[in-house]
Amino acid sequence: MPTGSPRGRPIVPRTCEAADPLDEPPKDTPPDLAATPMAKARRRRRVRLESLVRDSSTPVFLISLARKVVSFNAGCEALTGWSADDIVGRVCSYVSDDPSDGVEELTNCLCPPPDVCAGAAKTVPVSLAHRDGRSVPRSVTYFPLRDEDGRVESILAIVSEIEHPLRGGDAMASQQLHAELTALLHTMRQRFDVASFVCRSESMLRVAEQARIARDSDIAVLLEGPHGTGKEHIARMIHHASRTGVRAFVPIDCASLAALEIRRTLKRLFASEREEASVPALQPGTFHLEHVEQLPRDLQEMVVAGMTDEDTKSRHCLRLMSSTTRGLDADSGDEPMRRDFYYLISPLRIELPALVERMEDLDLLAQQFLEEKNRGREKQVGGFSDDVLRQLRQYGWPGNLRELKAVVEEAWDLCAGTEIEVGDLPFRFRTAFDGQSEGPAVKPRLMPLEPYLEQVEREQIEEALRQCRNNRTKAADLLGIPRPRLYRRIEALGITEVP
Repeated sequence: MPTGSPRGRPIVPRTCEAADPLDEPPKDTPPDLAATPMAKARRRRRVRLESLVRDSSTPVFLISLARKVVSFNAGCEALTGWSADDIVGRVCSYVSDDPSDGVEELTNCLCPPPDVCAGAAKTVPVSLAHRDGRSVPRSVTYFPLRDEDGRVESILAIVSEIEHPLRGGDAMASQQLHAELTALLHTMRQRFDVASFVCRSESMLRVAEQARIARDSDIAVLLEGPHGTGKEHIARMIHHASRTGVRAFVPIDCASLAALEIRRTLKRLFASEREEASVPALQPGTFHLEHVEQLPRDLQEMVVAGMTDEDTKSRHCLRLMSSTTRGLDADSGDEPMRRDFYYLISPLRIELPALVERMEDLDLLAQQFLEEKNRGREKQVGGFSDDVLRQLRQYGWPGNLRELKAVVEEAWDLCAGTEIEVGDLPFRFRTAFDGQSEGPAVKPRLMPLEPYLEQVEREQIEEALRQCRNNRTKAADLLGIPRPRLYRRIEALGITEVP
């Protein structure tokens, strides 16, 4: 019996043929259908398609309806520098901030707009975070994949080149804002080494540059600006990026705390500065005097003594920051400020503008606050309608960033769709907006009283003379004044006969 073929290959009986994995049906396939040639052909085509997509140089990825990355092919790996093992299984959110975790940053870049999850195919611009820190501008086309009942079960995304990083396909204004915000935050990190800091206006770019200078030194910083402009946020950002950032940030509100409580806090700060601690996070690194103009003079003296103590100066571990809502000088505040204290707190002054003075940043700030609400939540909102953005731009924002953040967060809570509409804006905002639109009550125009009274008197006398055909006796009776007085007034006003 022959044991081989004429070409030397062994002959394997069909009963001993190795099982082909492509012939294995899915577990839930009925036995009578699993072995049909048509079913085997379909399985082979599916596996070949999966292999083709997996190995393709065209970047393609797949995301489940729960926003979990299911597939990340070779083209995506080459484009981003991240492997599929790094990305697959991660849950993404529709946010643009710049986290320290590079994998999270990329997965958030991959997240489809919320209306895609609702069934709409979209092409949008994105800025993909490369593993080496670069931002890679691309266009992504998202295709919702539906099950046999027509429900979206996953989303296929294909990445392509883009001529301009902030324009692409049929992206809506909110999706353009999302891409702009992602690119801007990446630029801010590269230029100033700060994250979550939105600024395009010249006044805020100056603040960012001053914050960079403050971060690289230990000098005291004085932050000035109206309520709600983010003074404490900037102070914390400077602290965490500086040498003392491994230690604690201690805020002290000089307006709301009693003088006795502030004194106790300062004593603990200066005492702990002289002590050694095994855990740096338990030691104070920066203390921030909010509403510093309201700090009593005796406590100002205490701060000066504590910060100029030889031991404290030699250790250089405790930093002073302060903030105020008014332009500060040595004579401002509830009582004149100590000059040594004023000069201690103000080597570097950073002035934060009101929101109405940096309207170039408003759209991106609103988008950032919105996307912060998206993080880690099942509900995702993509942005704002054009009408909403128009109202946000036209409002006066007396509460500045704090008010904008509160309005956006409440609108997010009320929104039932994928984009915030005018009806989702909180009642208090709509009331304030309508009241602002009406404008102030019109005030009567005032004029000097003497000329006004003289003009009225002249008109009345001339009219009386006209009705009485210049008969002055009758005119005096008509005006209810004595005739000699009428004669005197006619002469004083220079009135002649009237026609």
